[in-house]
Amino acid sequence: LNPIDDDIIIFSGYNFEREPIKGDLKINDEDGKLTYSQVIEGLINHKWNLRDFPFDTQKLNFSFITQVDTSVVRINNSPKKLNSFNENNEFLSDGYTLNKMYHKKSFVEGKEKILIAPNTRRKIVFEKITYILELSRGGSWLYIKLFFGGFISFIISWLIFLVPKRELDSRTNIAVASIFGALGNKYFVEQSLPNVQVLMKADIINNLVIVLIVFNIIMMITQANKKLKFLRIKSNKKVMVVSGLIFVLTNLLVL
Repeated sequence: LNPIDDDIIIFSGYNFEREPIKGDLKINDEDGKLTYSQVIEGLINHKWNLRDFPFDTQKLNFSFITQVDTSVVRINNSPKKLNSFNENNEFLSDGYTLNKMYHKKSFVEGKEKILIAPNTRRKIVFEKITYILELSRGGSWLYIKLFFGGFISFIISWLIFLVPKRELDSRTNIAVASIFGALGNKYFVEQSLPNVQVLMKADIINNLVIVLIVFNIIMMITQANKKLKFLRIKSNKKVMVVSGLIFVLTNLLVL
């Protein structure tokens, strides 16, 4: 800060306490400039963008705005600590990584007017600075954790084609078990996430697993019904290869 007035009050853009936040004001011995510092702890609201969950990137915005006109107070980064942050990242929850930090500045026009020259007035202008912390989620382990049950259900549906075709009852039992397992995993994932009205990658993956299990069931039915020749694949090995390739390619496409 390079202030003209000794009385400096900074407002947080998130209004932690809805009151002016006062900090330490010191004079730099080298250049005589005043330095303002304040430590703030509090909860803020954040609009999560979960479209790419569990491989999402979040941007946390911390905004600060001056209380007086820019002719009195201007905001500048510290020349010693430009966009720095704690390398230990102790404030982050497990599974998150702080990729980078940057800032942007803007001006906000107030409603009041000030006199800048004889018979000349203009609206008061505040300076606003926003620091953006870009966080990424370690999605690989979370991906396995959330969808492990669905993948196991898909593998169980593969077992259909290891059972002789004449044992239709055994095949049917395996098919039912796999579809219920996939639906149960989908319910588990949905209960683990906040209720958002957007289509997430997690939803797409769950739906793909269910669709592929249904595909395996349809292939089983066509093998048992000779009338469905246009969909019929006689070889169990070919069905497993086709189903497996579709599973891998669709997951890679989504990720």
